[in-house]
Amino acid sequence: MDSALDDPSIDWGKRAWDTTVFLWSGGVIFFAGDLLYTWLVSRSNERLVNETMEKGTRPESTVSEDEYIPRPGIVDLLERIFQPSKNHSYYHVVCGEHGTGKTSLSRIVASEIGIFLVIKKF
Repeated sequence: MDSALDDPSIDWGKRAWDTTVFLWSGGVIFFAGDLLYTWLVSRSNERLVNETMEKGTRPESTVSEDEYIPRPGIVDLLERIFQPSKNHSYYHVVCGEHGTGKTSLSRIVASEIGIFLVIKKF
């Protein structure tokens, strides 16, 4: 019984070359897509920072005093997060259920301690 490797009608060199070209092409396309995605995210973040700077770096709270529910434990935690050490080189993400006051509380704390705050909603 002859194996497919012994078949003289199959040009294994050409098949190997075609496979190599296919894999390299896929890699180049993937790499280009990755670069494009990175550029778009960077551009979006730059636009967000510029818009924030135009509006002001101390966002005003949109919650009235009678709607505000004090949360001293969370406020203390946010103050510690928003006042990082000298060598701080990362971002924090505040997440939770919709309508629980994450943005409002972050704005209030940022305004109290006078920091630059960027809020990005996904």
